[in-house]
Amino acid sequence: MWLSRIVRPVRLLASSPAVRRVVRRVLFVLAAGAIVAVAFSPLQSQLPPARVALVLALFTAVGGAAAALLALLAARLTADSRTGWLSTVLGCYSLVVIPTTMIDTLDIAPGSVVEVVHILVCCAVVVLLLAALVAPAPPSGRRAAVVALGGAGMVGAAGVLAAVFPAAALAIAASQPVGLVVALAWTGVATAIAELAAEQRAWPVWHVAGGLALLGIADAGRVLAGFSPEVELGLAWSTVHFLAVGLVLWGTLRLAGDALNRLSDEQAAHEAELQQAEICLARSAVRDHELRNGLAGLAGATSLMSSDSVDPRLTSAVAAELCRLEELLQAPGDHRRPPRRSTYAVGPVLEGLVALRLVTGMDIRLDADRELRAVGSSAELAQVVTNLIENAARHAPGSPVQLSAFRDGDEIVIRMRDQGPGVPPGREQAVFEPWVRDERAGGTGLGLHICRRILEDAGGSIAVHSPTPRGPGCTIVVRLPAEPACAPRPFLAAGA
Repeated sequence: MWLSRIVRPVRLLASSPAVRRVVRRVLFVLAAGAIVAVAFSPLQSQLPPARVALVLALFTAVGGAAAALLALLAARLTADSRTGWLSTVLGCYSLVVIPTTMIDTLDIAPGSVVEVVHILVCCAVVVLLLAALVAPAPPSGRRAAVVALGGAGMVGAAGVLAAVFPAAALAIAASQPVGLVVALAWTGVATAIAELAAEQRAWPVWHVAGGLALLGIADAGRVLAGFSPEVELGLAWSTVHFLAVGLVLWGTLRLAGDALNRLSDEQAAHEAELQQAEICLARSAVRDHELRNGLAGLAGATSLMSSDSVDPRLTSAVAAELCRLEELLQAPGDHRRPPRRSTYAVGPVLEGLVALRLVTGMDIRLDADRELRAVGSSAELAQVVTNLIENAARHAPGSPVQLSAFRDGDEIVIRMRDQGPGVPPGREQAVFEPWVRDERAGGTGLGLHICRRILEDAGGSIAVHSPTPRGPGCTIVVRLPAEPACAPRPFLAAGA
């Protein structure tokens, strides 16, 4: 019992995000202390400290340059002005501040020139940090190039003046109060950015700003040390700079990772929108295709509707076709209500469609038993046969079309054959894919695809057979579930 009272609070603390953050920070501090200890004990006794400081400076410069590129990438992907300014700060630090610090430490160039360039660039870093704190829109394009060239020109002019007047330049640039004010300003502005990022829970920016604040603290310590030429002190500050840039690099890695994840999410959302748009376009194409085929069947019948001697089968077929087209207009594509499935007579449906085509002058013949009954929807059968007849009229114009229907076991077989060029051998399955069509004949390439989809949903099938040596043309076979032989038939009106 007493053990559970201890374990439960420990588990609650371990599950807290705040506690985990504190643990991570403590571990980071311990790791940093270990690195500092390693840097001061064995390295000082085995290697020249100046070389160790130079190696650390090189790694620090490389890490700073990498962090600058990552921050620039994150700024471009997210259009975040604060990240853009921070990338500029990191670029100035890694490309100018670190080299001038090492040149001054190793005493391989005139001290006045190096000190002037160093202090000017540090002042520029403070200005850029202020811009990152306020976060205005950074300059871009030609304006950014002008600002960069202008800053480089000012630094170069200051270096020339320092070379001409070395004493005066060294007295100003090497002044401890000036360097301390710049370092403290650097630290203060970076700390303000870190506090603002913590309020906004932007932890990657907090890591970057915290690393920059640590760099300012290291520079302030270096100024207070009196710019001592002894390498031991330089090694200490090189180690601190190395750790601070490591923290900055970690923050920029997280910034770039978050930006890439956001870009991936946006791309997935755009792809979903494009897929939805493609679905809508496909639905519209299917609706237009069906309306065009239906109107083609009605075109010849309208001229005969005013006659007194109108075939009742033609009138019934026109009415059925108009009802089907009205349903397409009310709910196009896949949003239509699923048809009510029952048993229906196949013969009257085929007779009506053939009557519509006969009045247009099409040579089409029907051989079907009026007693054939299928399971499904008569509207779907009408849609399928309409597409097949329209395909025959398009791909085999003027050819006689033979339409027949019979029962084969538990299936109703509807066979349609024309005398046209037919489907090339090997293409029997490809013609059922969407948008596959004959460029010479035209069309949308949706008719057979729609037929297969409708029949598969209804438990049927469709197949295309190529021309055979017995005769040319194309033969299409449709199979539908037949009404069971023992099923009772409901009372239907005439023509049903």
